[in-house]
Amino acid sequence: MWGTDWTRAVKLLTYAEGIDAFRLADRLSDGDRARLMGGTASRIYGWSPPKA
Repeated sequence: MWGTDWTRAVKLLTYAEGIDAFRLADRLSDGDRARLMGGTASRIYGWSPPKA
């Protein structure tokens, strides 16, 4: 699952900046990125984001 030390980082960067490190990283495969951005939580908890 994706995670961050958000309680410590909140004064240093925005939420968007925190996730961009994963979302825009060239060093991650598309599969790794999908897992980090919610895929693992979806699989473990049976969760899916609401349809827009």
